[in-house]
Amino acid sequence: MVVNVHKRKLDTSAETVGVLIDGLASDDDRLWPHEWWPAMRFDGPLGVGAAGGHGPIRYTVEWFEPGEGIWFRFTGPAGFDGGHGFFAHPEDGDTVLEHRLEMKLQGGARLS
Repeated sequence: MVVNVHKRKLDTSAETVGVLIDGLASDDDRLWPHEWWPAMRFDGPLGVGAAGGHGPIRYTVEWFEPGEGIWFRFTGPAGFDGGHGFFAHPEDGDTVLEHRLEMKLQGGARLS
């Protein structure tokens, strides 16, 4: 099992961080690092059931609570069993932005 968690405490409200999450894959996406990674794109508006991904990594939106967080379930490549997501957690007047990846690797994916 692979679990990778990145957190950053931001001196701003959960609502502001929620706007960043809600803007994923939009023309005004200020959260996804599209300058260094392939852009995140979906087959429709960001919401449960939307399918897409970034580069060869494919996923669908499994859970989305606007302003709070989003969870993507991997659909490709083969051997990626799990997902990743972004979450806004209020903490002592600030907000923690969390990116979490949880997956089991199977077959050839264990080597890549």
